[in-house]
Amino acid sequence: RRTCNPGGHRGLRPVHLRCVDQVDPAVDRQRHHLGRMVHALAEAGRFAEAEALATETIRVAREGLQFTGIGLAHLALGWSYVLRGRATDADVALAEAEGWLTEARHRGMVRWALIARALGWLHAGDLERGKVLRDRLSAIGPHPAAIFDTNLARVDAWIAARTGHPGTAVDLLQRAAADARAVGNVVNAIGCAHDLARLGRPELGLRAIGDHERGDRIGVDDVEGRFL
Repeated sequence: RRTCNPGGHRGLRPVHLRCVDQVDPAVDRQRHHLGRMVHALAEAGRFAEAEALATETIRVAREGLQFTGIGLAHLALGWSYVLRGRATDADVALAEAEGWLTEARHRGMVRWALIARALGWLHAGDLERGKVLRDRLSAIGPHPAAIFDTNLARVDAWIAARTGHPGTAVDLLQRAAADARAVGNVVNAIGCAHDLARLGRPELGLRAIGDHERGDRIGVDDVEGRFL
């Protein structure tokens, strides 16, 4: 199954909506599948639905004191806030996710919560908070779940950009996008393209994602207008 990102980019929504279609909420009621559904809805720009589902999932998981379920639902909720640019709300939800997932000893997802927190603050221009979280990630070390490495590269790129090294940032994002594309991870490649556009290089964002799904073309003006 392809993973499919940033839902605010309407020109790319067909990719994300196909991800939503692949998750059947009537059948997939386990915590992991609900988390995927929340993520897919958020990536498709359906934030109200994503956040309502995440909130309901948190309520149900709390009733059963399911540490992993509570943590994953907060993680999905926090990511929706990151995509919306609501850094403070994202940090609250993701810190909650980190706590529950630590209790559940779910190290990979704790790492993802920290990456998402760092990215949210860096997108908001808070370099110091982003760097503190990046240091915590360095202390944790790598993890076999390499799917999160693209977003870790995005964190590093924003730290580079906000410390006066835009060329390094661009290089990191281009490499991360290429790696994501190589394994069919369209969502993460689009995330890198989004960041390239925010750094003033929408043409490189377009090049990073190439022809997305079925050869559809997106003009540079669309990339710039919809990503910023």
